[in-house]
Amino acid sequence: MKSLLSLERVQSINNISLLRRIHDNIEVQIRSLENLGVDSTMYGPLLIPIIMQKIPEELNLIIARNFDSCDYWDIKYVLKSSKAELQAREKAHSGRECNFDPSTAEVLHSSASFKPQYELKCIFCSKSHKSESCKTVTNINSRRNILRDKRRCFNRLKSGHMSKDCRSRISCYECSGKHHVSMCFKRFPLHIDDSKESNNKLTSVATTEALKSKNVLLQTALVTVKNKDKTLRCRLLFDTCSQLSYISPSLRKKLFLPTLGRKQLNIKTFGNQSQTQNLKMVKLSILTLKNSLIPITCFVKPIWAPLSGQYIEEAVDSFEHLKGINLADSNVDCKSLEVDVLIGADYYWSFFNGKVIRANTGPVALQSSVAYILGGNVNASSGKDCCVFSTHTLKVETKFINEIP
Repeated sequence: MKSLLSLERVQSINNISLLRRIHDNIEVQIRSLENLGVDSTMYGPLLIPIIMQKIPEELNLIIARNFDSCDYWDIKYVLKSSKAELQAREKAHSGRECNFDPSTAEVLHSSASFKPQYELKCIFCSKSHKSESCKTVTNINSRRNILRDKRRCFNRLKSGHMSKDCRSRISCYECSGKHHVSMCFKRFPLHIDDSKESNNKLTSVATTEALKSKNVLLQTALVTVKNKDKTLRCRLLFDTCSQLSYISPSLRKKLFLPTLGRKQLNIKTFGNQSQTQNLKMVKLSILTLKNSLIPITCFVKPIWAPLSGQYIEEAVDSFEHLKGINLADSNVDCKSLEVDVLIGADYYWSFFNGKVIRANTGPVALQSSVAYILGGNVNASSGKDCCVFSTHTLKVETKFINEIP
């Protein structure tokens, strides 16, 4: 609530970018409250006047037209009305791709045999149509690779500069991100192999889903894990949406971790029925920057697919507040990241001290005992695509079974 009170007031309804930032910030804070179990009916009557004070009078009037005098003003419906108006204005103000020079009087009055000096040409397949209408190259990753090979900007598709150096204020009219509409995940969803997705659902403790509308860095770190004299480097993922912590069977095997016992977990994943699984418990230690060890007890289970879209170096290059800090992870080659340990809410705060480096836009850097962890939205300046895997564990009931194999 404090974050909402400190939001800047938008004076003009024509300030589309600031209105979008305010709207997205409000949605983020509301989702945070919902994750804490706070229903919108508890804070809606208090929050609505705050929102109405932050937006222009013209938008207040437009929202009010959608309600009768006796209607109960629901916060979600207020945001829905605001979002509809905002999206309409974004589409009206957004520039469209133009691959040729405008006609002049000289051209219009030329002879019928005159040959035009321009040619409508798709960047991706070189055929005569708009790049955003290309039916030959439809995969976002393939389009991204083509632009990289041709050294073209992701925002205007022009050559001579990269998207992070682009001075154009034109944004995508589908999602308002800083990229060309032909690179928009909202309009052109990421293609996922059906067989891999099906296999992932069968083997996951927590359902993974791809969020295609925003570019988000997950909280990952490269760490040293130990079991007595055995030491290995691996990548872990911090996820407060998971109540418990997990380790992959392959890492458990490499560390020769003995089974401490088993727990029968009644796990209810997002959108699915609850399942009872009997999982092994193991214990390992994670080495900190100060050479101390953080012991954790976790369950053996493959629960995720490789994380793609984690462009850590490009985020650092794009945001000044991230430069010069010691990061816990890197991804120079922009590859999919294999994760072997998930740190859930049970051990999450054993690693963090509360210090945060942040700016008005871009991801935040959280100081931890294993260096700074990046997390958050990067689409404000990077323009890269991202596939986010988030873990949702809604209910876990445990029943301990003393069983040592």
